[in-house]
Amino acid sequence: MKNKVKWFSKEKGYGFITDKEDNDLYFGVQDVVGADLPEYGDIVEYESYMGRENKPSAKNIKIITKKFPDFKKISCTSCGIDVEPKLWHYGGSDFTNIQTQYLCPHCGNSLLKTGGGFNLYAKTILGIFSVIIFGIVLLTWF
Repeated sequence: MKNKVKWFSKEKGYGFITDKEDNDLYFGVQDVVGADLPEYGDIVEYESYMGRENKPSAKNIKIITKKFPDFKKISCTSCGIDVEPKLWHYGGSDFTNIQTQYLCPHCGNSLLKTGGGFNLYAKTILGIFSVIIFGIVLLTWF
């Protein structure tokens, strides 16, 4: 069967596919074939079955067409599989020195690191506090 992904949460690890009769079929990340995870609007091929508590479910899910095909895949230098890198933030506290790293979702290899130093949020807060302090200093002198 082929239909669209209605909703999928990478964080929670599950989602729903809507079939032709507008029924929602539950599926978990373990039901997806391959390293790529489906997203809202993707066309997928699947097998339907009655899952837990006799609720309609899907398994052996394969992505046929991505809704947003612009996502670029790159070849992982470690495992050699073409993957869409997954974003991971790390480092710093209080929004300072945050770095971004892109990981291979298949093997976890680091593909690219960016960032470091103050991020835009930290610079904005620092700028606001500087203006407030400057204003207080000016008010105390006059």
